[in-house]
Amino acid sequence: MEKGDIGFVFPDVIHHYQVLTPGVNKATYLIASPFTIAKFADIMQSMAPEYPVIKAEKVEPEVYRVINAILETEQSDITVAQAYLQIVLARCIGKLNLVEKSNVGSNDLIYQTVSYISANFKKKFSLEEMAKDLGVSKYVLSRLFSKTFHRNFNQYLNDARLNYACHRLENTSDSITNICLDSGFESQRTFNRTFKERYKISPSDDRIGEAVVQRLTEGKRLKDEKADDPGDQIKQTLILIDPFLKRSSCAGGRITFFHPKSSFYRI
Repeated sequence: MEKGDIGFVFPDVIHHYQVLTPGVNKATYLIASPFTIAKFADIMQSMAPEYPVIKAEKVEPEVYRVINAILETEQSDITVAQAYLQIVLARCIGKLNLVEKSNVGSNDLIYQTVSYISANFKKKFSLEEMAKDLGVSKYVLSRLFSKTFHRNFNQYLNDARLNYACHRLENTSDSITNICLDSGFESQRTFNRTFKERYKISPSDDRIGEAVVQRLTEGKRLKDEKADDPGDQIKQTLILIDPFLKRSSCAGGRITFFHPKSSFYRI
């Protein structure tokens, strides 16, 4: 990426990025849950960009102004920040060449595994069925879960279901029964037990607690200085739509490193 470029990381897409501009660089990270992007959620869940970076010369000036507006939005105005993000997506998604996620990194078994779980965690399936669909033995797949994700198959699958359920609890008023069934759990009893084993609280406690801490934890931002020219302030921007970034017990054990000069904003 170079000065002014904007990159997009869709949910459950294995990714990395490299800065090509010499010297000290500053990047802006916008991290959002799929539940905050309304009509774009379905697109970003099933599709992925063939090339995820929009070069600076193709970015409309309005997009830079809106990103700066997001960074200047107060914690209590998270709804406003989400509305700004919708504008960014509306201006940028059409500039990306989107393809089916199954066609991205299709020869890499790790990528296939992440994509398969992402696409199917709401359904009931076994390790054997998944291995058959991917064309590998269940023993190969079991070793991959253990060595790469440090989780067994059931743990990884439940992590995906729990993270989805958590965001439904925190961002909707849907009943816990509907949430647990939509997340792939066979019963609310199983969901409650798995949830409590993982987070040490019940789903209802999580929903109550989230209402209290939401204003304190969402919208956290780090800003260096204010500049008149948006191009001077924004060197590179990465917009990550990812349901697994909020909780430390996320599936896959993902870790994201941020440079001290970077701006970080969670939506």
